Parts: sequence; C-alpha cells; structure tokens
Amino acid sequence: MTGALAIFLALQVLGWFGYRTPPAGALQFSQSPAAVTAIRTLTGPVGAFLLVSAIVAAWFYPLTRERHARIRRLLARRRERLTHL
Repeated sequence: MTGALAIFLALQVLGWFGYRTPPAGALQFSQSPAAVTAIRTLTGPVGAFLLVSAIVAAWFYPLTRERHARIRRLLARRRERLTHL
C-alpha cells in the first residue's frame, strides 16, 4: 500500500511539473527543465530525507530480543484465535 501511494504521489508531482511520456519508438526525447528539476529533486533530496527519516525511526524504536519474542508470541496467539473462528 505504501509503495502504491509513493508511486501515485511521485507521478502526480511529475505531472504538476510538466512531465511528458515519450512517444512509442522515440529514440531521443527531452523533458521540460521544470520536469527535469522535479525528477532530480524527487530522487535526490526527497529520497535522502525519506531514507534518513526511516533510519531515525528505526534507531529510536526500542526493539530488544525480549520485546521481539513477546510480539511474536502475541501475533501467534492472534493468528491462532482468528483461525479458530
């Protein structure tokens, strides 16, 4: 779901900046300067920001071996309860 949302948002942003799909069979095609800037921004600073955000979230998530085992037990119980319904 997250991947679909990310693709949708990226394509919307590119559309706002005038991205055009190359015609079928085109060997050379150029985008507008605004579209090229949007592509560079999405793949550079925006991508870096999202990566750093994920690293920070993972760094501060207190997942010890004991907590991991507890979560797995809780999920197994939930799965067992759902299969017996």
